[in-house]
Amino acid sequence: IVMEFVDGQTLREKEGQISFKQAIEIGIQLADGLAAAHEKGIVHRDLKPENIMVRKDGICQIMDFGLAKLRSASSKINRLTREGSTVGTAGYMSPEQVQGQDVDHRSDIFSFGVVLYELFTGQLPFKGVHETALMYEIVNVDAPPPSSIRPEIDVELDRIVLDCLQKA
Repeated sequence: IVMEFVDGQTLREKEGQISFKQAIEIGIQLADGLAAAHEKGIVHRDLKPENIMVRKDGICQIMDFGLAKLRSASSKINRLTREGSTVGTAGYMSPEQVQGQDVDHRSDIFSFGVVLYELFTGQLPFKGVHETALMYEIVNVDAPPPSSIRPEIDVELDRIVLDCLQKA
């Protein structure tokens, strides 16, 4: 196995060290990175702070495409996991992932919304005392606006994050 060395820290390791301005820049870079993957027909399916590296020069890289899926129906390897299987990390999965349904780029957008929410508020939008309760919330409960946790967050940023967290 060969992996690229990225000189930096994961978003999780940088937790608590990121200014609001840096969080906006990281969000823009992540959106651009996801758009590039989606244009190639790749759905990441495990976007989370541990899979995002912030290099020493400030550039963000989305890492670990180990659970990725090719969207193209013409591809012979478009399904790397069996139908109905649940893949991802509980707090960052989309409702479709939680329910074991087929996913597309919208699932990554939902996970991106969770990452943004945590980046701006310091907490996850969905909570549960155990994994089943967390998954119930992801599927059935709407996230509170980030500004309800941090009042200095602009309502337009609320709208962007909550749009990402829309359930299909």
